[in-house]
Amino acid sequence: MQKLETEIDVPLFDRNNKKIQLNDNGKLVARYARQIVSLENEMKDAALRLEQSKHILSIGSIAPVPIREFLPLFADYCVGKTLQSEIRDEQTLLNGLYTNKYQLVVLNRPLENENCICLKTFSERLYYCFPPVDHPTNKDGVYFSEINGITMLMPSEVGFWRDVVKKYMPDSQLIEQNTNEEINTIAENSSFASFNTDVGIRYNILRPNRIEIPILDDAAATYYYCICLKDSYIGNALIHKLQFQYQK
Repeated sequence: MQKLETEIDVPLFDRNNKKIQLNDNGKLVARYARQIVSLENEMKDAALRLEQSKHILSIGSIAPVPIREFLPLFADYCVGKTLQSEIRDEQTLLNGLYTNKYQLVVLNRPLENENCICLKTFSERLYYCFPPVDHPTNKDGVYFSEINGITMLMPSEVGFWRDVVKKYMPDSQLIEQNTNEEINTIAENSSFASFNTDVGIRYNILRPNRIEIPILDDAAATYYYCICLKDSYIGNALIHKLQFQYQK
């Protein structure tokens, strides 16, 4: 402690009756010390993530479908790298992008940031899947308000869609399953309704013995926006690949 006081060149402690405690100088130095330690840890983490980015291609998404859509397009950039993908909330994704955890993130809204590149890609719409006996088969679509209160099967990893469903169908019970296969098994042996999307249908992910119609609310559809840092070489390469795919 004396060495520290000598180094700082001001008294940092009050010494009374064999007791020692920080004085005002010491409290000020302690606050700065905590900031320095925190900044040092932040520096180490940032350097580690930057080094990992040279060996790992990491993509974060607000929903699962963009990962399935994009990963085959990025095969050429995965040579010699480990490919990682995660589904996270928007703030976690942006924090990861800014700290080089992710080379690319996918949001369901555009991002205005002068340090980033933002590319609009494809859209996705929720579908309602129900047994033929429940509704007329000629119906073109439904609104959330019409199906609020119905028990629904839903994959556990749906990203932001869970918040949408809970907001617009607050009276519905959601039975979450880990995989589409598990949902389809339950659907085959029950009359539970479930969700799908137009992209899922395009990938031939179908619900057995169900009629699938779109949910017509604006909140049931979204576009996906791919975002990278302007100074990210890999991020820019991925965006360029997506531009070729979606802006032909």
